[in-house]
Amino acid sequence: MTTSSGTSLPGEKVPVASNEERETATASVRPAHRRRRTSLFAAVGVGVLGVVLVVVLFVSPPSANIAAKSPLLGKAAPPITATRLSSKRFSLTTLRGHFVVIDFFASWCTPCVKEQPELETFVMENRRRGGADLVGVIFSDSVVNVRGFLGPAISLYPVLADPTGTIAISYGVDKPPSKFLIDPSGRVVAKVVGAVTASGLEALINRYGATLAESKTPKIVPRERFLPTRVLSPVPGSHPFPALGPNRMRSGLIAPRIA
Repeated sequence: MTTSSGTSLPGEKVPVASNEERETATASVRPAHRRRRTSLFAAVGVGVLGVVLVVVLFVSPPSANIAAKSPLLGKAAPPITATRLSSKRFSLTTLRGHFVVIDFFASWCTPCVKEQPELETFVMENRRRGGADLVGVIFSDSVVNVRGFLGPAISLYPVLADPTGTIAISYGVDKPPSKFLIDPSGRVVAKVVGAVTASGLEALINRYGATLAESKTPKIVPRERFLPTRVLSPVPGSHPFPALGPNRMRSGLIAPRIA
């Protein structure tokens, strides 16, 4: 029996909790510890992810180009015949014999805006040394917007209107900026998606230019390949080729007759 203050009377047995009661009480406390532990791990994970994202944003370039796959690689470039913004007619065949970069772009495309100064630098550098050519194709944009976007650069290189999207469809383009590198024989050798730099385009052209030059270099077969790899040594008193006579075989090779 206990008093009103909750203390036990002398000689009275104090009830002790059984093992099941203790396990039940402990189990009710464990979930709270697990919740606190899970919350701590989640907070640490979010913090680490935030640091990684910050590092990537600071280390990664603002725009990067990606060499993309295309069913046109290794095949003849689809023909292009269109009207330039200068109202002149243009045909891709007139540039045969040079490397050509076909650039699909738009004025509303942010990477296109960033790379435009690089493309102009590329055009001027190649014009001085008679190198590669650049051809711009408007992708899902109006001529008015493109004129305002390019300004005087319209006169630097051919810029073609593609109001029906025929050229873009023939090259399989679904977004700008997309570029195709065509070799001097008119074959598509590379596709690049994303913004580029003048030096990046030059490196790409030099790479395929070196490959093209190597493929055209005639392979010289070493002369030793045509010489006999085994010298015949006739048995004394016999001749491996009796019809040639005794004086026309020496060590398996034909020798001039001695009178």
